[in-house]
Amino acid sequence: MRIRFITKEQVRKAYGKRKKGSTLDVREGLGIEDMDNVPQEVFSIIGETLSFIKYINTREDESDENK
Repeated sequence: MRIRFITKEQVRKAYGKRKKGSTLDVREGLGIEDMDNVPQEVFSIIGETLSFIKYINTREDESDENK
């Protein structure tokens, strides 16, 4: 087996968390001037997605408890 030495900077670059600006402006990003013009379908899709994520999380929690 070959032992390889790496620098701390290489480790940071490979495994470190990259910081990004997490600001998101819906009006700017989508070019929407008034939130009332957003279709109701968008909100229903987001709601279904969130409920699916909750469902998956609870299933994972239950499977961890059974072990």
